Formats: sequence, structure tokens, C-alpha cells
Amino acid sequence: MKKYDSIINDIFNSCDYRGKGSSVNVAESFLLERNGLIFLVVIMEITDFANTQQKYEYAMYSITSNRYIEKTEELFKSIVTCFPQIDEISKAGGSISFAEKKRLTNMFYDIVEKVGSDNSMTGDLLKVYQDYLAAMEKVKSPSLQKVYCYFKEEVENGAFW
Repeated sequence: MKKYDSIINDIFNSCDYRGKGSSVNVAESFLLERNGLIFLVVIMEITDFANTQQKYEYAMYSITSNRYIEKTEELFKSIVTCFPQIDEISKAGGSISFAEKKRLTNMFYDIVEKVGSDNSMTGDLLKVYQDYLAAMEKVKSPSLQKVYCYFKEEVENGAFW
């Protein structure tokens, strides 16, 4: 969990998210490989302090390069253009028990920790990540299921190989 927390801290402290006037939270997290780099992709939930306006957007951190990818960078733009739209995400309709959420969250943290220490995704770890995505897809809201399905299909279509 140390690697994940460090990455999230870097994202929160980036020029994209350290501004004042809104609250920023991590909604969902995924792993993705592109161009030989492994990224942590995060869906950020941004709300004003009155909680009247809410929006979602992607943030990316290269685990391999150990750096935050700013939203203005061409690398960010080229990768995110393929991602599912998240403008209208709703958490309504999902159902997960506290124990299952804790188990799956810890599973993801362990995966990120191992990827961070090895700078690669081994076959065994890839299987664990596929299981994680499949389990999360089942318990999330319909709008989030689409996002989990996208990342699951990325792995099935040869990401990380």
C-alpha cells in the first residue's frame, strides 16, 4: 500500500489537482500498459465544497517512470482518448459488502506494490489483476461496469505482454 499511497499523494500534489476551491477524491483505480510503460490510471472525483457540482476525470501516473503524467502532455492525451467516457458516472446500482470491498482494495494495493517493485506485470500477477477486475465489474454500478469492462478487455487483448 505504500507505493499506491505515494502515487496518489503525487497526483494530489500535481499542478492539475492542488488548486483551491474543490474537493478531490479517488473514485477508481486501474493498471494499464502502453509503450512499454505501466500506468496507474485513476478516476478522480472533483466536487465543489457546496457539493453542488461533481465531475470525473482521468489522471495517470507512470509506475515504470515513477512520475505523474500531466493532463497537458501528449502521452496523456494519446492514451486517454481511447478510454470510456466518464462524464456521467453514477455510483447508483452498485452493491458491495464492507468485507468484500476491503478484500478487493487490499488485492489491488498488493498488485500495485508488486508492479512498483518489479516494474513489470508477471503472469501470476496478471491473473490476480484479471480476477480483481472481474470481481469489481460485478459489484459496481452499471456506468462503472463499462469502465471495468474496458480495462478487463485491455488485459484480455494482450496488455502487459
